[in-house]
Amino acid sequence: MVKFSLMTIRNLIFSFRKI
Repeated sequence: MVKFSLMTIRNLIFSFRKI
């Protein structure tokens, strides 16, 4: 569960950085 949360957060940050 923790790993999934970390992956989601990382994905969100990456998406934001792409913009």
